Amino acid sequence: MGARGRKSGAEISIFPVVNQRRPEPPAELTKAQARTWKEIVADMPADWFKRAPELLIQYCRHVSAANFIAKQIDSFEPWPPDPAGLKRYGRLFAMAQRESAAMLSLATKMRLTQQSPWSAKTAATAVRNSPTGMPPWVEGPACIRG
Repeated sequence: MGARGRKSGAEISIFPVVNQRRPEPPAELTKAQARTWKEIVADMPADWFKRAPELLIQYCRHVSAANFIAKQIDSFEPWPPDPAGLKRYGRLFAMAQRESAAMLSLATKMRLTQQSPWSAKTAATAVRNSPTGMPPWVEGPACIRG
C-alpha cells in the first residue's frame, strides 16, 4: 500500500531514464529501402518494431518496388496505342495495384496507417471541425500574380 497524502516535489520530479535506441535498418536493405525504414522508425515509439521487424523489412521492399513501378508508369508513353504497349501499360498498373495492396496489408498489421490511432468517432469529429480551404497566407493557383 502506498503512502497517503500529496507527493513531494522530489518524488514527482524523479522519473526513470529510458534509453531505448531505435532499430537500425538491416544490412540486407538497399539505400532507398533503408531510408524508408528510418523514416518509419523515426515516426513511431522506439520499441514499436522489436517484435516483428521482418514485417517492416518487407514493407520497405514493397515501398521501393512500388516507387520503381510508379516511375515506369510515369515515363510510359502509351500513345499511339499499339496493342503491345497497352498490354505492358496494363501489366504495370496490375503490378502497382499488387504492391499497394501488400503495402496496405503490412502497414495495417504494423499499425502504421492513419486509422490506427483514431477511433471512427474521433476521426469524424476531427474532419467535421477542420477548416476547409487554404489559409489566406498560403499562396496557391488562385493567388497567381502577374
